[in-house]
Amino acid sequence: MPMIKIFDFDGTIADTEKISWEAHNNLLKPYGIRLEFEQIVTYIGNCDEKIAQMLNEDYGINLNPQNYETDHRKE
Repeated sequence: MPMIKIFDFDGTIADTEKISWEAHNNLLKPYGIRLEFEQIVTYIGNCDEKIAQMLNEDYGINLNPQNYETDHRKE
């Protein structure tokens, strides 16, 4: 039996980018940060750990990059 694998890069099958960034914004809410689309494009394409590092640098906050992906997925 042949095996078929499907890879979904955001927007190919399901556009999950908007939902993902709502989760990011929910995690940033305690810091008083809400990213608009123009700001979000800077971070698209990076893994959650890298996004946390970038947000720390850009906004002077202290997100834990190792826990950020787990926290992001909970949202």
